[in-house]
Amino acid sequence: MAAEANVWLAENGGDGNLGEARAYVKEVRRRNFSDALQATKVDAYVDNASDLMQVIKDERMFEFGGEAIRKFDLIRWGELSQKVAEYRTTLKQMYAGEYEITLPELVYFKYNSDGSTIDKSSVDYFGENGVPEGVEGKDWDSVNWFKKKDTDIAKASDKIDAILGGLDKVY
Repeated sequence: MAAEANVWLAENGGDGNLGEARAYVKEVRRRNFSDALQATKVDAYVDNASDLMQVIKDERMFEFGGEAIRKFDLIRWGELSQKVAEYRTTLKQMYAGEYEITLPELVYFKYNSDGSTIDKSSVDYFGENGVPEGVEGKDWDSVNWFKKKDTDIAKASDKIDAILGGLDKVY
């Protein structure tokens, strides 16, 4: 709840004080980064932003991504149709193999001592934890991150249009 209140206060300009608005965003970001990353991922990121409102919009997206409020934010900012169109284009490009993105082939992780739940702190997308190749079956396990499917691109494009059709409507 405090995160949402702080981002709302920042979005509303910290009562006209940009320094105060930046402080609200920093408070939300601080809890997401280790002490070693505070200077770059919090202070420099927020203080050096040329567009504070974009930083605030991004922070709302990061912070509340799983809470089903993004659409209402986009409606409030007048950006819903634009974002749905961008998403539709990106999905079609991904299916067609035309989208430039760096995704790992595998995501590595370890299980907790119970042997059935994943140790969330061990999840490694890009080998940042020094996960060596060929570790499957040892302490580490892995899953495919994004496997391009052999599919009819036109059919996939039609499905994307059908799924996203009406998503940008405001009722």
